[in-house]
Amino acid sequence: MDDLRAAKGTIVIEPPPMCQNSTSTVARVYEAAKERYEQAILQSGQAALLAVYRGRMSEGVSFDDDFARGVVCIGIPFPNLTEERLAQKRACNDFWLARGLGNVSGDAWYESKALHAVAQALGRCIRHPRDFGALVLLDSRWSELGNLSIHEFGWLVLFFF
Repeated sequence: MDDLRAAKGTIVIEPPPMCQNSTSTVARVYEAAKERYEQAILQSGQAALLAVYRGRMSEGVSFDDDFARGVVCIGIPFPNLTEERLAQKRACNDFWLARGLGNVSGDAWYESKALHAVAQALGRCIRHPRDFGALVLLDSRWSELGNLSIHEFGWLVLFFF
């Protein structure tokens, strides 16, 4: 963390979930973190924002133009396989697909949930057609997922090396 602070100056960490607080209190806490990050960018031209997949900062907040010139996604956020709801959804998809009434297997649906979370996080950087930034996916499993998964990111395929 010291090396990151030395390189980027200000580090803002996404606030933890606050389920027991009112919606307006939660919104103020996240807005304060966003403002702290944006002020650091405006003052020094650099800062780092650390957020989690499916969190408010990686999905629900817009960081336009110079406020996000890079996103580093560490890992692939597959949902918890032991969650009963997920197991039932996967089984249901497989059931209907086997009868010719479905169009996606349980495994494909499960993988798409992870890819959706990654796409949301990457989307913090590229907000419009003239926007630019560095998108980094750090996980060896990307090569294991193969080209089919990468094509889920239709807009991103042109940039893969």
